[in-house]
Formats: sequence, C-alpha cells, structure tokens
Amino acid sequence: MRLDELPEVLTPKQVAEYLQISHDAVRALLRSGRLRGVNAGAKQSKYWRITKDAIREFTSTPEPAKGSRQPKESSVVKTYF
Repeated sequence: MRLDELPEVLTPKQVAEYLQISHDAVRALLRSGRLRGVNAGAKQSKYWRITKDAIREFTSTPEPAKGSRQPKESSVVKTYF
C-alpha cells in the first residue's frame, strides 16, 4: 500500500495498517505527541484522525537510539559572539 493511494485524512486503524504496527501502538504515538493527530472527541476518545502530512513527518523523523540521552536545554552551553 502506498501513502498516495490513501485518503487525505486517516483513522488510527488505517495508519496502523499502513505502518504495519498495532492499533494500540498508533494510539500511544498519538497520545505521546510523536505522531500528530486530531482528537475529535473527549480526551480518551476513539475519534483520532491523522493527515497524510503527519504520517510523512513521522516517517521522516529519525528516532533517537535507545539509551542515548538528549541534553536538557538547561545543560546546553550557549556561546555568544
């Protein structure tokens, strides 16, 4: 299945099928904010909708390696010229 063959706005089930992951994994990605989506209902609603642009963004963003630490903003030394 190709992304351009899918509708512009998808359900979590459609995204799960496209990414070949579980429906629960898609919902976890949505709740964590790693995958952008719109929840058209209550906070724990099943009415998530995801655009193809959000899927493109998600699949093009590299995931940090396990065990790697991202520096906290407060620990980054800023250099001024």
